[in-house]
Amino acid sequence: MIRISKRAVEKLKGLIRVVKEFVSRVYKRHGLRRARMGLTLDEPKINDEIIEAEGFSIIVASEVADMIRSYGKLLIDYRDRPWAKGFQLSFPGKSSC
Repeated sequence: MIRISKRAVEKLKGLIRVVKEFVSRVYKRHGLRRARMGLTLDEPKINDEIIEAEGFSIIVASEVADMIRSYGKLLIDYRDRPWAKGFQLSFPGKSSC
């Protein structure tokens, strides 16, 4: 259901060294033109789903879990480019978030 790239795994492991209790949340946020997804540190809330991926517990908001079921596998990647640095969430074959 969720795949995490090698680059993203390395960055997440680096965060674990800094933050002892690490749980990441995939959430949906609304932009000017369309909904986007983000990744943050958080604790589980009612109606969340927890998905294990690459040794990490990923909290998934219920609306994002519905998107994953509709679109297929969610890819969490890490980009390190001069103009953009950070985690990128996408559905392979669909537009990125």
